[in-house]
Amino acid sequence: METTNAPPQGVEEIKQHLDEAGTGEEIARLYLDCPSQSAKDVKSWLESASHFHRFEKIIPTPSSPSSSTSAPHLRIPTTIILPLSTTLAEARASLPSPPPEPGLMERISVVLLPVSHASNALGELGTGPKASHNLSDPFLTFLSHPAVSSLVDSQTRETLLSTLPKRYTVYTPLALLPTGSLSSDAWQAVLDKAPPAVVEELWTGVLAAIMRLGGEKVTHLAINYPIPGSEEDENIIRAPSHLRTLFGDFGPAISAERWALGPGLAAGAREGGDEKGEPIGEKDFNDAFWVRTRQNGIFQSWAPRWTMFSRGNVTEKARVLRFGAASWWSKAISAGGGNASSISDGRNGEDVQIAVDLYAGIGYFTLSYLSRGYAVLAWEINPFSIEGLRRGALGNGFEVLVVKGVVDWEAVRETVEKRGVVVFAEDNQFAWTRFQEGLKELGKEGMVGGVEGRWKQKADSTSVFNIQGLLTEKHNGKLAIPDEW
Repeated sequence: METTNAPPQGVEEIKQHLDEAGTGEEIARLYLDCPSQSAKDVKSWLESASHFHRFEKIIPTPSSPSSSTSAPHLRIPTTIILPLSTTLAEARASLPSPPPEPGLMERISVVLLPVSHASNALGELGTGPKASHNLSDPFLTFLSHPAVSSLVDSQTRETLLSTLPKRYTVYTPLALLPTGSLSSDAWQAVLDKAPPAVVEELWTGVLAAIMRLGGEKVTHLAINYPIPGSEEDENIIRAPSHLRTLFGDFGPAISAERWALGPGLAAGAREGGDEKGEPIGEKDFNDAFWVRTRQNGIFQSWAPRWTMFSRGNVTEKARVLRFGAASWWSKAISAGGGNASSISDGRNGEDVQIAVDLYAGIGYFTLSYLSRGYAVLAWEINPFSIEGLRRGALGNGFEVLVVKGVVDWEAVRETVEKRGVVVFAEDNQFAWTRFQEGLKELGKEGMVGGVEGRWKQKADSTSVFNIQGLLTEKHNGKLAIPDEW
């Protein structure tokens, strides 16, 4: 499995996400207190899940009256950031899968401590003063180059230096500068007039500085830009078409005509067509540039030229990850009181709870649901997002089935029983039709006891909107089927 050493989310960026959500909620870092003899195992476990906060030292647990006679304990920092209002039980639930050492979890206490500016002094994501200074070095070298220094006077030079990017994000092997970086007219003029070879030296210097700061191997550089979505620039596939690439090969261009073909049919469905008339497929995926990261213990992969990736609001992420693990009601089913949100697992008679994601993307929320034990029915139309979701599911050890065209409902049933994800490569306006089709087909084989009748009774002319109204959770298209169905 691929891993990443991407630095944790910076405090300022987290606060920005909270402000955008209008919550104003304070945030906290999760720490683990454990006996000193268990500290090495806990640290190794966190490192394996990319959750050890390497910018902060392990310290002795602050003493308390009740601990005076107990064995020495150590406090280990994690990269997990949660709302300060999170309960300790919810904080414990946000930890990655149980460690391999038997009984280790029982020896761990969780602690939430408010995040302050002081705690960020070691430069998470390059936000600290030292990181900012070091990141400026290649720009100073660039502006001092004879071919560039003649283009700017002293006042312009000071203006350029005052607007340098102070943060960066690493998604191995991509370094991403913040939105708006180097976008002023002054910077554009200098970069346009400077010799291309000198500009390339600048970008390689920035990459080298980032590697020195964080230790991550980075080979590509880009500037983040908002995903276009206005009526003037319709972008229903949510592709980052305004991403500004600076250095590295981000993969070949793909014509608008091929994008218009959508996710395409199953492999081999089109014959005799030339490459220009083929839907986006395996060759395009292999030629694309892919990056990866791990958040909250969940591995993700995507092609930054063709698919969006959003850190998401920290409160929303914490909410999803605090969902209780899916429960099974095999006894209720045997008594005729089945849960209509479930399909019986033929292997052991347990029910499988199903979540629905109508805007799956590369699967941040889908993978979160899977990690909590849900099976997921997902809809997505961007071929690269579908491939990213497929890679993410496999990278986290989940079953995945991508459906294009005619549905093999037996394969769908098998994937759901294994608590995997079924990705329908089609517009989500067909979701309700798929629900009806699936219930009819699976009902023929007695695979969905008690479901079909209830859904039919609740369905009316409002179609898929009726489903949304009956679901307990609805946020940005993320739907969870309620237990009482």
